Amino acid sequence: MTDFEPRFDIRLRGYNVKAVDDWIAQLRTGVWIAPSFPTALRGYDAGQVDRYVEQTSSGSTPRPEPAAPAAGDRPAASTVDPVFTVVLRGYEMRAVDDWIDQWRAGGTAPARFPVVLRGYDRAQVDRYVDQVTGR
Repeated sequence: MTDFEPRFDIRLRGYNVKAVDDWIAQLRTGVWIAPSFPTALRGYDAGQVDRYVEQTSSGSTPRPEPAAPAAGDRPAASTVDPVFTVVLRGYEMRAVDDWIDQWRAGGTAPARFPVVLRGYDRAQVDRYVDQVTGR
């Protein structure tokens, strides 16, 4: 169990805030029960909560960032499974999916995506692009 207060970003669709907070309060009593959180509008970022649950269940500490690739090395995009939250204003989903397919096929096109209503979370997509391109 950790002594710090976890902080999660609020997303348009995420895990129910009260359910997550109740689970964390229960965790502080020393009882770990595998959670199943309902989703809700304006909830906690599911990816962040899932990582926290994984870390508490295994007793591990947060993992350090992976080392940057050596110059000239191209990270394998196929080893990074992208899962993006759909938000009210985000990157056009088809454009992001097409770019990922092109990248995996060896393409080097710059990642430029239009912002639309109901699209992929821009911060998540930007982190993914930075990770696979080594920026």
